[in-house]
Amino acid sequence: MSRALVDLAGQSFGRWTVLYRASLRGAHVTRWLCRCTCGTERAVLGTELRAGRTTQCGCAHPNTRHGHTHFRTGVSRTYRSWAAMKNRVLNSRTPDFRYYGGRGITLCARWHDFGAFLADMGERPAGLTLDRIDNDGPYSPENCRWVDQRTQRRNSRGLRRVILDGCRMLRQDAARQLGVSPATIDRWILTGRTIRLVAGENEGLP
Repeated sequence: MSRALVDLAGQSFGRWTVLYRASLRGAHVTRWLCRCTCGTERAVLGTELRAGRTTQCGCAHPNTRHGHTHFRTGVSRTYRSWAAMKNRVLNSRTPDFRYYGGRGITLCARWHDFGAFLADMGERPAGLTLDRIDNDGPYSPENCRWVDQRTQRRNSRGLRRVILDGCRMLRQDAARQLGVSPATIDRWILTGRTIRLVAGENEGLP
C-alpha cells in the first residue's frame, strides 16, 4: 500500500519555499516547484527537501556572486533587487509578471549577469529602490536609477503624466481640473481626444 502524499506547498526548507507540486511519478519521486530567496525557481525532489539535502539553489555558497551572497551573511539588498528584477521580467509564474514581462518590459542581455548589473548600477543605497525612468522602457543602464519610494510612486504607470492645454501634469490632476474621472482621461488618450501623453508614453494626439 502506497503512503499518502504529504503536501509540502507553502513550507520552507532553508532558502527554498515550496510553491506547488511539479510532478508525481510515484510515491517516492515527487518533485515540487520551489523558489529560492534569490528568486530562482527549480523543481526539487520532495525526498531531498525533507531529508535536508537541498536547502537553496546554490546562490549562497561562500564567496560567490561578487560577495553579495554568502551562507552566513545572506543575500545583499543589491542582489535582491537584481533577482527580483529578473523574476518579474522573465518568470511568467510570478504574480507581477503581467505588469512587466507580460506587457513587453524587457531586460537587456548584459544584465542577465549580476556582475554587469553591479558594475553599471553600483551598490543599492539604503532606502532606495530600482526604478525605470521611462516606465514603458527596458531594464537597462541608460533607463534605470536608484530612487526613493516617493519618486518611484510618482513614476508609476498609475500616475500617468499628460499635457493639458500645453501644461504637463499628472493624469489625476488633469481629471480634477476638467471635472472628469481618471478613467475618462484614459479613454480620451486612447481615442486621441484633448489629452496627449508626454514623452515616454504613447501620444494620443499628433
